[in-house]
Amino acid sequence: MNKMIISLIIMLVSYFNKAQQFIPDWCSDMCNYPPIEVRYCFKNNYLLTATVYNAVPMQTDDTPLITASGAKITKDKPYEHRWLAVSRDLLDDYPFGSIVYITGVGKYNGYWKVQDVMNKRYKNSIDLLVNNDVKYGKWEDVAMYCVETPDLYN
Repeated sequence: MNKMIISLIIMLVSYFNKAQQFIPDWCSDMCNYPPIEVRYCFKNNYLLTATVYNAVPMQTDDTPLITASGAKITKDKPYEHRWLAVSRDLLDDYPFGSIVYITGVGKYNGYWKVQDVMNKRYKNSIDLLVNNDVKYGKWEDVAMYCVETPDLYN
């Protein structure tokens, strides 16, 4: 009887944790079981600094906003992309298109896709693309786990 109750509790907890987790459309099947999948990650990085950035055009015309990877940013709700920029020292380990799981950034914890690169003056840092109404966000001691890279299955 006790084993049955414990099993039911574990199932309910995992269901509600999964239901609360935002999983982007581009995420692979591996993302369907957050956050336990981080134990299968083959690359990780700790003690990162994370900040937020906005998709702000350099010009006033209707020039599309494009990341360093060539991906076009939706101007009205860029956060829905769940894209991030990595500092150049991390780009070899986390190339464009990599899917990462990030913890230590509060409500932004979860799956993100590497689509941009930061200015060369930054080291051991990541930048989360958020909506333009978010003006500030900075976290220390952030952990990033690489779940999938574009060349993983090649």
